Amino acid sequence: MNKSLRHAMGAIFYPRAIAVAGASEVPLSFGYHFIRHLLDYGYQGYIYPVNPNKEVILGLKAYQSLGSIP
Repeated sequence: MNKSLRHAMGAIFYPRAIAVAGASEVPLSFGYHFIRHLLDYGYQGYIYPVNPNKEVILGLKAYQSLGSIP
């Protein structure tokens, strides 16, 4: 496998950041469980919950839109 392909595969399987559109604090929602599992299993990268109606989700700063993530 060439270096370029290895780098691309690493970005997919070992991302440094994950944005979760539809993030929620509703326990039965996908957005809740996705973030909860990232936190529970020790994901080391940045987690960006995206929800225009919340300021904080599961202790993480929430963003109004994907475009508002730094």
